Amino acid sequence: MSIVWAGSGLAQEPPKVLSFFDGSAVHVRWQGIPSKDITGYRIYRDDNGKWKKVQDTKRLVNNGQIKKTVGAKSDLFLKLAGARSAESDFTDKLYEELIANEEAYQFFGALTVLNVEMAEAMGEYVKLDAKSFSGTLKLKLVYLTGRDETEIAVFSVPLASSQTISPPANTTATAQNGSVTLRWDAYSSNDPSIVGFYVYRSPRLLGPFNRVNSTGIVFEAIGEENEDDVYVDDYLNNGTYYYYVTYYSVFGLESEPSEVIKVTLTEDSELDPVINLQASGELGVTHLTWDSTINKQAFEVARSTDRFGDYTTVYPPSSRLEFNDFSYYDRTAEEGQLYYYFVRTFNTRDTFTTDTISFMLADNTPPNPPTGVKGTVSKEGAVSITWNKNPESDILGYEIERFTGDSGTNNFLLTSKPLAITSFSENLGRKSQSAYRYVVYAIDNSYNRSKGSEPIRLRRPDDIPPRTPGITYVMLTDSVVRLRWTPNLEDDFKEYSVFRKTGNGALIKHKTLSTNSLTDTLSQAGDYTYSVSSSDFDNNESAKSESHTLSYVPEFSLISPTNGQAIDSSGGIFIRWTASKSANVSGYLIERKKKGSDLVQLVKEHTSGEMIYLDQHVKSSGSYTYFVTAYDKKWNVSAPLVIEYTPKSR
Repeated sequence: MSIVWAGSGLAQEPPKVLSFFDGSAVHVRWQGIPSKDITGYRIYRDDNGKWKKVQDTKRLVNNGQIKKTVGAKSDLFLKLAGARSAESDFTDKLYEELIANEEAYQFFGALTVLNVEMAEAMGEYVKLDAKSFSGTLKLKLVYLTGRDETEIAVFSVPLASSQTISPPANTTATAQNGSVTLRWDAYSSNDPSIVGFYVYRSPRLLGPFNRVNSTGIVFEAIGEENEDDVYVDDYLNNGTYYYYVTYYSVFGLESEPSEVIKVTLTEDSELDPVINLQASGELGVTHLTWDSTINKQAFEVARSTDRFGDYTTVYPPSSRLEFNDFSYYDRTAEEGQLYYYFVRTFNTRDTFTTDTISFMLADNTPPNPPTGVKGTVSKEGAVSITWNKNPESDILGYEIERFTGDSGTNNFLLTSKPLAITSFSENLGRKSQSAYRYVVYAIDNSYNRSKGSEPIRLRRPDDIPPRTPGITYVMLTDSVVRLRWTPNLEDDFKEYSVFRKTGNGALIKHKTLSTNSLTDTLSQAGDYTYSVSSSDFDNNESAKSESHTLSYVPEFSLISPTNGQAIDSSGGIFIRWTASKSANVSGYLIERKKKGSDLVQLVKEHTSGEMIYLDQHVKSSGSYTYFVTAYDKKWNVSAPLVIEYTPKSR
């Protein structure tokens, strides 16, 4: 949001950051940078030469957070941001659309200038507690792009005394034709944070005074020929009124009141008729224009969707607001909707109403694509498709498009005119075996076509199974089995099923694959038999292929003995271990290797059933490594148990 710090009367580029010290807190506002890549802003404070982070801000997205921050004006804030409803979030997509529309973005920006709570919701305002600081507070503002920081400005805020806003000076008032014109000296301060003024009115000198321009008025550009600021209070009855004016800043703060001015209204003069009422479309907005010879005459714009129905005053929204321009932008008009307008001008004595004109903005916005598309096909080829009704109010109907095959080519429009219902049926014929993709489109009253729905794939179910695969490659390497088989190239192919049996067991489904190969890791010794089948989308399954059997004998098929120990003995070296947990162990092989040698010697084949051995062929003063391996009658073996022996120091 590019904030326009309007109306100070200074023809200078405004500063990037504005600050204000009210005696206890520092208010900081800045011009937001319109970019979807910026994730927020950060303020640092100079702490003895080092920058210390004070506060992070970012644009609020969540609807609940926006309402909590903006309050009663949150509906207006969201509406001007482009939200579809008052319950919508201010999403990144909405923000991107807003900053892409220059006119809408400038209008939105002007609104945030006048409402500090809206600037806070945009992450462009902070209020910092300054009670614990004195002297001058030095601050730095940066914007964030992910984790990257880019400096916007470094600025200082004097805290010696609180700042004040000077009130309007030399206020005067004149009465004419049921209205009061207030004038005061143009604002001459160098404070660029002043963006508007409030006008207060009361029928009594001592009040109470009510604010007339309740939404705040942004200063209009003041040329060199204008010496005063002006406000016209219209729609007044004859009588005496009292006024005062205050200035309004971007921080939501007001100046002290100006002096109170008394003015008395007398009878109105005659009205000047409004002529030449016309309507046109500009950038998606309806623009009404008309002519009148009286410059400060009050106008009202009324609108209806029924020429002879009830009309609503669309501007001004309140009798307290003035509207005396000769044009009006209807930003709430919907595309494709016919509206009727008339303009009324009046004073306390007379009313004049123009003829009614009609206008409709061209609808160039396509509807959303249909959702929830589902479909079925019977064995006889009867197709039935349904989808959810589009929520848009201007939907004319729906179109159905069919694509041949999974590649989505050869599209054909099946509907000669938009369907008014949310279902469609056709017949593919009993012999059709092709696959089709169906896409649904929504068509509005202006014949805008939505994007296509998510496609659905339909095909007449069949009872013909696919071809049986043939296994072409079988290999067992270590414990890994690798299989390949002939690929299925049929249009309705879905998947392969690999069957496996162990030993004399039954063939059971082992894995489901979409490719024609398998890598299978075996964990136990035994005979393994494999076979493969194919399935289609109608759950027809082929016969199983010829089977192939592999015998797997692992290198170490027995469990190793455990808890090995080697003990110094007067007769040699005494070793012991805990038996292998494998069944049918016939005995143990005991091998020995002397430290520093690569020679491993078999010293004992131990079949006694005891888990001990006394090696009497070595001296206990040497260092040795022993290997104890379990074996069975088929000479399947375990991995060796390693036992290290190191002599004790003498």
